[in-house]
Amino acid sequence: MKRVRPGRMLRLRLLVFVLGFMLLALPVLALDEGVVKGNNVNVRKGPGTNYAAITQVKAGQALYILSTQNNWFQVRLSSGTEGWIRNDLVNRVLKKVRVKGSTVNIRTGPGTNHKVAGKVYTGQVLSVLAEKNGWYKVHIGGIAEAWIAGWYTVDDPSGGSSNAGNAGNTGSNGNVGNAGSGSGTGGTVKITANVLNVRQGPGTNYPLVTKIGLNEQHNVLAQQNGWYKIKVNNQEGWVSGDYVQYTPPANPPAATSPGTPDNSGTSGTSAPDGSAPADAASGSGQTPTAVQITGNYVNIQERADLNAPVVEQANSGDAFVVLDSKNGWYQVRLTNDKIGWVSSEYAQPYSGTLPSRSVQKKEVLIVPIADGKTFKIIDNGGRPELKLEGWTDKQYRFRKTKEEVKMILELDGYSTRKYEGKVERVGITQLKVYPERSKAIVEMDFNFVPAPGIGKTDSNKVTVIPVGMAGTQSRSLVGKTIVLDPGHASVQPGGWPDPGALGSKTKIHEKDVNLAITLKLKTMLEQGGAKVILTHSGQTTLSLAGRAAIANNLNADIFVSIHANYNNKPAIAGHTTYYYAPASKPELYAQRQQREKLASAVQREMVKSCGRKDNGILQANFAVLRETKVPSILVETAYLSNPDEEQLLCQDWFRQKLAEGIFNGIKSYFSN
Repeated sequence: MKRVRPGRMLRLRLLVFVLGFMLLALPVLALDEGVVKGNNVNVRKGPGTNYAAITQVKAGQALYILSTQNNWFQVRLSSGTEGWIRNDLVNRVLKKVRVKGSTVNIRTGPGTNHKVAGKVYTGQVLSVLAEKNGWYKVHIGGIAEAWIAGWYTVDDPSGGSSNAGNAGNTGSNGNVGNAGSGSGTGGTVKITANVLNVRQGPGTNYPLVTKIGLNEQHNVLAQQNGWYKIKVNNQEGWVSGDYVQYTPPANPPAATSPGTPDNSGTSGTSAPDGSAPADAASGSGQTPTAVQITGNYVNIQERADLNAPVVEQANSGDAFVVLDSKNGWYQVRLTNDKIGWVSSEYAQPYSGTLPSRSVQKKEVLIVPIADGKTFKIIDNGGRPELKLEGWTDKQYRFRKTKEEVKMILELDGYSTRKYEGKVERVGITQLKVYPERSKAIVEMDFNFVPAPGIGKTDSNKVTVIPVGMAGTQSRSLVGKTIVLDPGHASVQPGGWPDPGALGSKTKIHEKDVNLAITLKLKTMLEQGGAKVILTHSGQTTLSLAGRAAIANNLNADIFVSIHANYNNKPAIAGHTTYYYAPASKPELYAQRQQREKLASAVQREMVKSCGRKDNGILQANFAVLRETKVPSILVETAYLSNPDEEQLLCQDWFRQKLAEGIFNGIKSYFSN
């Protein structure tokens, strides 16, 4: 083997060192960004359909483009996964721009003649996918793609490249590195979802940090790809822009280019193309034909007022026809033909296909009882309603029966009417009408266990009584509507939320314990197939009657209020469950069987799960129990005044056991 001279070896080493130093000095090339434009697109192991699919991505998902080959992009997902996608299914991000108008409309096309698709705010950073006549096609989380007037943006100093470059460095966990490097610092976000996940990075693939609730406000530390970085209890995390309302800083930096809209949304300077109508949202004055709900469990109010009674609750993605608008509210027609108002904070203009109306109510049986008095059965989408024409809600009552599937209704007033029949389409297998002294009796047998609701009488002396299914009939939680009420946290005149009881030593607030248990219970019930609505998820301006009204307006299957107990005697401890159905309140007494059964089931399972003292079930005239028109209970989980139970209530595992016990009780109620 030929020997290399020592001098030559030294020169080679020096050359390698210099080249290495030069390479280190070279700038790191930024990665291009892209946005998926096809639904359920395969990411493959190689550049061709003959390669196996690794995963799938959806329209609107952001990714990083590493290289190209033929008609394929090699990409990196936010999870760190790398693969190949056909290039015609990805829009390249041309650049990043920052919004400089205080509140600016985004539209369905490049011009003010196109419909408003939503709003963006000062400081938001948007990915530009295309440009036309001074307008930018941008990608926005929750709306996918829309157009913004270019004169209301400035090029983002960091651009798409610096963010992409940072994101391209993957950590050992496989997630995109430097997730906190987004731009757009400043401002606040207000949570529009009932409960919102806070994650370690700007995407749903990142681990969960904590949960926050409706109307909470947090300072924005950074923005990235439609996500906002915030700080919650000394923990930093990211929330999706789909479920927050962003408010820019009080004193945003002044725009340096002409045509910037002022607070009224108008501009006195023409845009570069000379046509330049200002396109700030606050000045558009347009009422959309339809809106889509952007938050989960959004209240539809009776009036354009957050304190007005709740007509219905809507979920993210629900769309409704708009009848009118005023003061930041939309008047909408719901699918059941009810009319209500929704705040524009939780709805955006919608141009898609609207759902069809629900089945109209239909009279399926009419039985004249006496002059001016008629008994009717109404088919309300398969559920029966009893319509009493000529009786008020004080002129009827239900008899207690030993047969669970039988319901006997007493109607005041003399009658000679007799009738026998059935209405199978609403589950009535036998129906008898007959006189008994000074009353008319309606006897009904059902193919399910009936649970009569509370009748409502109108000005024409017509009373309608809904008939639901009692828990003894249902074999699962699927389809059940359950309202959970985390006790306390009502906002007081001074603006602070009522903490409830305080732990004797730890000073922990009862409201926080209640919410933690409720959130765990909510997750379990939803996994079981139930629809769960919270009366609040942190604090509320609702009265106690207002909390009950949520269940009443939804005609929920049950209402459960979660509390922790307190007593001046520290030795007192244990679990207690309350219900309320006194004989002096006929409308509540009619539900006594259901209320008592629900309380018994929850108390039994909670004691079984947690093992504390069984204090049994009790009746109490609590407002939330008195005002609810559906089966309801109030659960006192344990005592914050007892030293042992105070420590237990601070422990996550014990809260989990309490939630499991209550869940098992509810499940037993619906399946027994």
